[in-house]
Amino acid sequence: MVPSPYFAENSLILLKAGAFGLVLRQKRRVHIVPIVLFSVLLAGILAAAIYYFYFFHSTASGNLIQKQFQVENLDPDAKNGRLPGVPKDEKSPGEGMFSYRINPTPVFQSNGSGGDIKVQNPSFNRYLMVLEITVDGTDGTVYRSQYIAPNQYISSIDLQKQLPSGEYRATAYLNAVDAGTLDLVDTLTCPLEITVK
Repeated sequence: MVPSPYFAENSLILLKAGAFGLVLRQKRRVHIVPIVLFSVLLAGILAAAIYYFYFFHSTASGNLIQKQFQVENLDPDAKNGRLPGVPKDEKSPGEGMFSYRINPTPVFQSNGSGGDIKVQNPSFNRYLMVLEITVDGTDGTVYRSQYIAPNQYISSIDLQKQLPSGEYRATAYLNAVDAGTLDLVDTLTCPLEITVK
């Protein structure tokens, strides 16, 4: 018999010698191709499941907003996920602590648009965020966001109050808001140096 690459061949084996002579029995052939195909398919399914879990269900890298933070008036300019350039393994500063990221030196066009504020509410936060910016020596707020959920960021903003060209000292107020009651929990401040071209 000529060996086939598609079958595992086994020789005849002697089972027993009896009064009626030798009884021979051939072992069953094992089909290799279906086993290999099944193994490859199983490995592919496993790899796809790992990929899906890692990229779509990881809270650190995922692009999802947890259900409790899906409230009305989320900022339409906010994008889901990590701010580009932020490390994947960013850690919480501690349980119950409120953290943020913001560019302290945003630059705006002459009409007050396109300021690279790069503000982020990290995924480990337990509060919504509202960003307010005031400029020293002016009345009122020059920018106020709507709610920014944990795992969201805003890359650029347009000032809501026109400023002449120049450099300005300003303050960012990062308000932590309870998602259930929408009550203000705390406010952090960050000094800014705003440039309007």
